[in-house]
Amino acid sequence: MRAGINHLGRGENNDFQVTHPSVSGSHCQITVTEKETLIRDLGSTNGTFVQGTPVIEAALENGQSVRLGDVGMVFYSTPPAAESIPVRAPEPQTASTVIAPTAQPPKAPQGAAPPAFVGAQGCKFHPKTAARYRCAKCGEFFCDACVALRHGGARFCRSCGSECTAVQAQFQQVVEKGYFERIPGAFGYPFRGVGVLVVIVGVVLFALLKWGQACLMYRNLRIFIFGIILEMFAGGYLFTYLQSIIHATAAEERELPDLPGVSNIAEDVLVPFFRLFGLVLFCFGPALGLGIWYVVAHDPMVLTVFLAALGLGAIYFPMAFLSVAIHDSIAAGNPLVVVPSIMKVAVPYLVPFFMLACLLGLQYRSGILLQKIFPNGATTQSVPELAGWAASVGFLSFISLYLLIVAIHLLAMIYVTRKDELGWLRR
Repeated sequence: MRAGINHLGRGENNDFQVTHPSVSGSHCQITVTEKETLIRDLGSTNGTFVQGTPVIEAALENGQSVRLGDVGMVFYSTPPAAESIPVRAPEPQTASTVIAPTAQPPKAPQGAAPPAFVGAQGCKFHPKTAARYRCAKCGEFFCDACVALRHGGARFCRSCGSECTAVQAQFQQVVEKGYFERIPGAFGYPFRGVGVLVVIVGVVLFALLKWGQACLMYRNLRIFIFGIILEMFAGGYLFTYLQSIIHATAAEERELPDLPGVSNIAEDVLVPFFRLFGLVLFCFGPALGLGIWYVVAHDPMVLTVFLAALGLGAIYFPMAFLSVAIHDSIAAGNPLVVVPSIMKVAVPYLVPFFMLACLLGLQYRSGILLQKIFPNGATTQSVPELAGWAASVGFLSFISLYLLIVAIHLLAMIYVTRKDELGWLRR
């Protein structure tokens, strides 16, 4: 390996080509100087590891293990005899620095705690998390959860769409809690940070969603259209915020994130709504079709299949929601990603699934109860009855929002604690 900068990766334009699927096209660079040898990750999909620890930039020492994706190597340094010439073929090197492949990729020591990022520059949206990427256009710094991952491993700014470059980050070892050890703390999560403001806004959102659902039951065309508009705006904003909770949890933020701003209605509200609508339709569309079939045919067999499809959709939806939110793409909800992920983390997955089931049960039962207590609902002419209905809706919306935030936080913690098992970063 020659003095100066040497590029390693799967692409043909690299100084040293490593033809393995886990290695990115331009994976890393190794800089050889008289004083030291530095390795720097170039935003690779599967990471660069030294002694089993992921690094952005690190100094290499003689005998250290290096791993690019799943390809293991060992770094050897010898006194420089003469300037070497870079080659692509695997002939013996007469260089001052040699990278020798090992038979198997080196593994991190058992029980070793995963690294955490520290550094002077924090992420724009998660200031307590060190930034790993910088947008070339707008100049903002972002963590892993705040950049969009595209095909080939490139990272892009979610705001302006420009490609982001990797920035240096240091690492320190921290002791991480397991998934089940984190569960008790999740129940206080909705009240951390700006939690009170979020709860107030969330209650309003839930009330708007219920109002929109009520408007959809009217046969008046104007009221029906108004109901659709309410559902789109409230549902789209709610999805955006739930996605920000997932990103904040994935970035190890301990407090509830701020409410997202709405600078562009189409991108911040409408696109998230249709993403959510498409995901719901994909998960529950078969059950919906079978339900309509049963209403028309009254066939007990159709009812059985309908209930089975409804159950499968309910099991599938939370993991699909998590995958879509992490990857920021509706395509991430496909069964080839979601089904294996559910099987890999089946036991932890039961916790947020149970929370969401409780939420759906509360919504269903509370709707029936409200209908019995307040048969006229918001259309009543009695002021006391209207006030009682509004207070009941507000209280139930608060409970529903609390359960939803806890469930989404628990769902995102599966990604945080079982990231290696899910293997999403290797796709």
